[in-house]
Amino acid sequence: MKNILIALALPIVRRINNIRKARLVLLPVLPIAILGAPAQSNPSPNAAYRILETRLGLVHDQTFFPTYSADGRHLAYGTIKIPEIPPGVGLNYQIRNGQTFINGKPPSACIVLDGRDGTGYDNVRAPVLSRDATHIAYAAQRGSDWFMVLDENPGSPFIDVSAPVLSDDGQHLAFWLATNPSRHPMLLMVDGKPRGSYDDPGDPILSRNGSHMVFAITKDTKKVLVIDGHESSPYDDISAVAFDPTGDHLVYLARSNQNWTVIEDGATIGSYAWVGAPAFSANGEVLAFPARTDSKTTMIVNGKPGPEYEELSAPILSADGKHLAYAVRSGKKWAVSADGAPGAEFDSVVARSLTFSGDGKRLAYSAKSEGKSLMVVDGSVLDTADDLTSPAFSPDGRHIAWRAKRGTAWSIVIKGPGAAEVDGFGSLTFNPDGSLDFFRIKKDAEFKAASQRAFGAMLQGSLYRATYIPTP
Repeated sequence: MKNILIALALPIVRRINNIRKARLVLLPVLPIAILGAPAQSNPSPNAAYRILETRLGLVHDQTFFPTYSADGRHLAYGTIKIPEIPPGVGLNYQIRNGQTFINGKPPSACIVLDGRDGTGYDNVRAPVLSRDATHIAYAAQRGSDWFMVLDENPGSPFIDVSAPVLSDDGQHLAFWLATNPSRHPMLLMVDGKPRGSYDDPGDPILSRNGSHMVFAITKDTKKVLVIDGHESSPYDDISAVAFDPTGDHLVYLARSNQNWTVIEDGATIGSYAWVGAPAFSANGEVLAFPARTDSKTTMIVNGKPGPEYEELSAPILSADGKHLAYAVRSGKKWAVSADGAPGAEFDSVVARSLTFSGDGKRLAYSAKSEGKSLMVVDGSVLDTADDLTSPAFSPDGRHIAWRAKRGTAWSIVIKGPGAAEVDGFGSLTFNPDGSLDFFRIKKDAEFKAASQRAFGAMLQGSLYRATYIPTP
């Protein structure tokens, strides 16, 4: 972390020096790419929608590993906090024993949630949030000690701790901790209690409700999966471990020699030369995955193979499991196969963008053709830009939103009654009532006042949660 602090602090110090020499009052604010440089919104004067804004707090200039809550309403990120330097106070920048000091104080790292700074530490790692962000966990370091911080409460000090895992409701927390400098073995902690020590363990995986947990370990050069405390058979390798959304089913890929086997709830589904990541329907009743036996690849759905193609992407399933879509390649062109029928061909398809509406009747995805990004909705191209990402449907399927990059500016496009293109950024998750939450950074009066009070604040602006509300 010392090197990180030095690297981040140097350009800030240079900027402070430049500001002082120029006798400016306000700090220059440079938008950070990971939060998105906003575009200017151009809503129609008669647009059938309104946008409500709620100010959350200030956004630091230095931000890293931004993390959105699953409901899209909350944003956490890490930052380096530079000690405040009031106007008229001289700047004294030093590096002592590899540590950066500004006016005798070291910078600190903290996690910021919805514009509120957490406790400062020497180092912090990426946070995880419960679905509604009522709970937050992250690893933090002070001196030589590491802590697991839950809801801003640090636990006991350890030699090291892994990244945390939280259940959707935030009621269950799991992580590994080192009990000796060699970090062999690692001790598993679940809800504050030790659950056994293992060598070279993988990240623990919790079902959404936190009732089941699985992780991989190394045992005599073989990989073993520990499922709720019970060990699987040993394999040469294990990958793509996942619970279904209900938490009732577990699937993983296991390799023995050159063949990959798909295992669901302990039963072998099939063995193949290659297998892609499996996907469940939301109700857990349908399991699909791409697989290759010879030179061709097919999609296996509940054990039954589909048409063969040269290459397939990972699939997506509608919530009820009745609709299936995935990208397919024939020759040099890509298309999307929806319920077995390939659509228009493109230079490429962004497979991770494939999205069904809640009822499975609508499908959206991003594709590329002749150097441009296209947004394809229900088989029609609705938008063309330098980059188009993250399509999402409202619960009733009447609205769809995506992110658009035109030149260097990003915006949010919303189609449906009350269509709009607005400035902002976020994970684009519609609320049950059809409204859409996203974020904006604005240079408001509070930001300007904070910049005037302390040169060392180094801010982008104020963070706002904006809510798009279509007019009934």
